[in-house]
Amino acid sequence: MHFDIILKGGRLVSSGGVVRADLGIRGEKVAAILAPSTNDAQAREVIDVSGKLVLPGVIDVHTHFELPFCGTVSADDFASGSRSAALGGVTCFIDFAIPAKTQPIQEAVAERRALADPKVVVDYGLHAGITSWNPDRAAEIPALIAAGHPTFKMFMIYRDQGFMAGDAEIFQALRLATLHGGMVGVHAESNDLLELLQAEYAANPEHPNAPGCYAHALTRPPFTESEAIARAINLAEAAEGKLYIFHMAVARGPELLTEARARGVDVRAETCPQYLLLDDELFKRPDGHRFATCPPVRTP
Repeated sequence: MHFDIILKGGRLVSSGGVVRADLGIRGEKVAAILAPSTNDAQAREVIDVSGKLVLPGVIDVHTHFELPFCGTVSADDFASGSRSAALGGVTCFIDFAIPAKTQPIQEAVAERRALADPKVVVDYGLHAGITSWNPDRAAEIPALIAAGHPTFKMFMIYRDQGFMAGDAEIFQALRLATLHGGMVGVHAESNDLLELLQAEYAANPEHPNAPGCYAHALTRPPFTESEAIARAINLAEAAEGKLYIFHMAVARGPELLTEARARGVDVRAETCPQYLLLDDELFKRPDGHRFATCPPVRTP
């Protein structure tokens, strides 16, 4: 047996547990898990990892490098972000290509690739944003999937910014993407409910329970998210589509997913570190705006 690299003497972590074994790598892929006593394995390079854990590379499916947003740009660019990923054991990340309202999706993908390709040091992909739905955009879906962009993002909020997708548009995208082997992800918050609650707060800005940035939490309570998750699941079930929930931040969410999956709905979700580590008391600080995300961090 000949390999490009053998990682020797470590403890391998897998879904089945932790075992003492060597790892044979060929062509940048794991080719074999070898018993420590294997003597006939040869490699161009042998790396002694005795005493160390050998973990699979992490795939981070939600990053925002060089993201223009609200008049600024996110702190990490594709160079610093991907280097940080590599140092932390993240071997692949998926960022986003979000087109302007009238821009072809493929053009937005090409622009992001032109920005990222010279800088990234690990594998990466791009979720393709769908910010408008019409025959031209629908016609792009099969080609994007064939070109290696099988995942899409649609927004159930941001009506004022022109990004919001209606139920019928999400339903159509789910049917079409799934037909060609793709999956549609959604930002699940109810725009109608958010607008109502924000208008109510604006009419009474001196509300004693909403000082400053804490209004962000009060005008985006958990039901504004769980309602949208439930609605997206119903659409995916009717469309027999593959659905992904981005940045789930509400306790009811996993319950809704479990119930849906038990019925055979093809739905999965992610959460993000801020929702596991932070809570909405931060909004009461003088710098509470620094912790504003959508959906917001919630009560412990």
